[in-house]
Amino acid sequence: FYILEGRLDEAKALIAKLKKKAAKYGCGEISIEVGQLEPTSRWVKVFDKEIEVKTLHCLVTVHGEAPRVGEHTLVARITHEGGTFFIDTVPGLEADHRFRDGGKQCEHCRSDRQRKDLFIVEQNGEQIQVGRSCLRDYLGIDDPKRVIRKFQWLKEIRELEEYGYSEHSDDEELLPELLAIGCAAERQFTFVSKSLHDKLYDQADLAMDRGEKPAHVPQATSWRVNDALHPEDIKGNQPHDIERRKDAYDLYNSVNDDDKAKANQVTEWVRAELNGDNDYIFNLNQAYASYYVLRKRLALALSAIGSFNHDRRIKAERTKQQDEYAASVHVGAIKERLRGIGGVVKFRKVVSESQWGAVELIKILTDDGNLLNWFTGSAGDDFDLGNKVMFDGTVKNHDSYKGIAQTIITRVKSLSA
Repeated sequence: FYILEGRLDEAKALIAKLKKKAAKYGCGEISIEVGQLEPTSRWVKVFDKEIEVKTLHCLVTVHGEAPRVGEHTLVARITHEGGTFFIDTVPGLEADHRFRDGGKQCEHCRSDRQRKDLFIVEQNGEQIQVGRSCLRDYLGIDDPKRVIRKFQWLKEIRELEEYGYSEHSDDEELLPELLAIGCAAERQFTFVSKSLHDKLYDQADLAMDRGEKPAHVPQATSWRVNDALHPEDIKGNQPHDIERRKDAYDLYNSVNDDDKAKANQVTEWVRAELNGDNDYIFNLNQAYASYYVLRKRLALALSAIGSFNHDRRIKAERTKQQDEYAASVHVGAIKERLRGIGGVVKFRKVVSESQWGAVELIKILTDDGNLLNWFTGSAGDDFDLGNKVMFDGTVKNHDSYKGIAQTIITRVKSLSA
């Protein structure tokens, strides 16, 4: 983690607490390294002018293993919050999907009652769900609260970020309000996920290491929304503090009816259309099950805007392809050699890889409006996306996908100059 000089004292105080917790709750071999202050610079845009902002950062590195409970490894904590629940997994581990049913039964005592916290632990590849009151009998621990504190310590480490740490993380936000502000931020600045911001920031750091001027790193949308919802948290009276507060108020007051309408669309999309079998989609559905979202889940809730945009782009492209390929019919007979076929490469992507190399799928729309599919590991530059091509090929099969006739070809020979 890179900590700003202005927050170094705060970070050091937090780290000291975390080290004591690590020792007190038996977290094993854990070490925390606090480096020296290092000057860094970043180019930012202020009133359409690029300026260089110089700051001092300190690199903080944390080393450790996943918390263990007795002979078991702690995999995740299930927290029930306001009628829904979230599964917070230890980085690098994954909880079995069966725990997503929301059941509150302890698999040790088999009792099913109201519980705020459950713990998924693993031994020899087998995962079980255990309530707090059974931890001592089942895992040989005198104080079950130690397990909770172990996991809280881990989460605090994960939240130790330059801007991510917040003492107000348990406040509740209105889902429609934060989404509408997020849509307003997207309209004015484009949507930037925190993961994208972190990626661009790392790229900027590498550029500076090479002595190059780094590209501008846009602010994450979740940070803009958090400022707009809580401008009172922006302390200080330096020019940049005043400007940041002004931006926060301006963003909040800029929300219009279109932003509110899109917020409703995102909400309905998550609740009615979003499907998938991973922890992100599961937790996103959990966050949208209520009218309120905990502040610590703000970035998760806002990430749905980016996912919604991506989904709409894909569906629009599919609709465009459906229209473009609607007239396609099967070409030739099986094993027939087609000669002098002209067309445009509409799609090219690696679809599988093995020890023998990669296999690409190339889709060609012929001049007659027919769709040809070619699976190959040896296509040249002639068949790059968007190229006009002329070729010979042999019909391997006739297929259809979502009502579109597709001819599978093989033994393709380019005739392009």
